[in-house]
Amino acid sequence: MITVAVLLAAATTSPLCPAPVGDPVAITSTPLPVEKLGGSESTSETYPFVGQLRYHWGVMLRSDNSRFVHLRYHRGQVYSESSGCWFRWDMQVAYSPTKSVNGRIGEAIFNSSYVEHEPAYWPDIPGYRFITAKEVHVGGYAWLGVWNAEGVTERSKIIVYDGQRHTVLATLPLRIGGIDITPEIHTVHQWITLIGEGKPAKPVPWFQVSWLGR
Repeated sequence: MITVAVLLAAATTSPLCPAPVGDPVAITSTPLPVEKLGGSESTSETYPFVGQLRYHWGVMLRSDNSRFVHLRYHRGQVYSESSGCWFRWDMQVAYSPTKSVNGRIGEAIFNSSYVEHEPAYWPDIPGYRFITAKEVHVGGYAWLGVWNAEGVTERSKIIVYDGQRHTVLATLPLRIGGIDITPEIHTVHQWITLIGEGKPAKPVPWFQVSWLGR
């Protein structure tokens, strides 16, 4: 079954961030092994896989800042749907011990009147709730999106779809808040960066996978 959205786009209604741009936000990171995403190291491939997705890097971000919650992605930047704050940080994604990443409040790249393009339809996945999707137009599919399990279960699905057809690319043992997709020039590869929901006082997964487009 397909769910059809009443509106093709919705105005962003996040509140204004109470902190000024550049205000420090204490954030630390620790490595996120592929096994934590339900994948495993491969002996025959350059990169490990999670389902049909190639895993490149990942970390767990942790912050006690009450604004670093309910996270979403927009144009490659992370923001909080509840606090209205945008976040920036500097870090190397190599596997290294826990370290500070120079977190800070970033400049908003849209305001309350901005209308963001959203999919007009998506498949109904039993036991899951649609979160968001981005256009891909690869492999006969138009959209690549994220569904979280109903309730509070730590599980999500990454799915490509178009019309009546959809394919589950991966099932993850965590909840996703936002997704950013960058196509690779001259190929069908899609680079997918995901960030967790951002629950108060809980670590937030931030990682990158890629889909080979087939």
